[in-house]
Amino acid sequence: MKHLLIAFAVVSGASSVCPASDEINTKTVTVDVFMQGNVLGGINVPVIVPSEFEPAILPKANLGYSYWMRPEDLTHANTSGQLPGQHGYMYGKLSPNVGYDARRDLFVGIEDPEALAKAKAQMPSLAIERYRFGAHAIVLFSFASEDRKKFAYAMYVATNIDTNVVYIALRPPGNSQEAGEQIWNRLKASLVKVKMQ
Repeated sequence: MKHLLIAFAVVSGASSVCPASDEINTKTVTVDVFMQGNVLGGINVPVIVPSEFEPAILPKANLGYSYWMRPEDLTHANTSGQLPGQHGYMYGKLSPNVGYDARRDLFVGIEDPEALAKAKAQMPSLAIERYRFGAHAIVLFSFASEDRKKFAYAMYVATNIDTNVVYIALRPPGNSQEAGEQIWNRLKASLVKVKMQ
């Protein structure tokens, strides 16, 4: 739940850019590759990434975070401390406040009724969907700022190690809903949809 609010705060503070009308070229990596060694191996869940994004090392980043962005944006990000909102970026980390309860098949902190109601009250446009890839349960969500000028997309992936969950967020290139939807729809197509309880 805290991640939703953080993602919303990041998106809300970003400047708006005209929607992209071009096809977004993408590539597929696994959660293992995306996380750059920050999680134990064996998570082959696909992550759809804009083709021009590469793993980025940000020395001032919090421990355990993994960033992906255009290589040409990395120097500015490191010197300014600002992530490249105009061209987009992605990041991932182990979630400190959402866990997966395998016995109940429930992402605690986002799918449980109280957390879900609170999230939807704070972000009325919140769309949440449940998916699966092999043995891994997944929640995808997206939301827009109230003026619908800023958009965020994210996923929670159960690692199947205790209650650990990986959180991956996308800030779409150009802050474009169209670009975000292209990327997210390709991700959805690579997963198996599951009806939410």
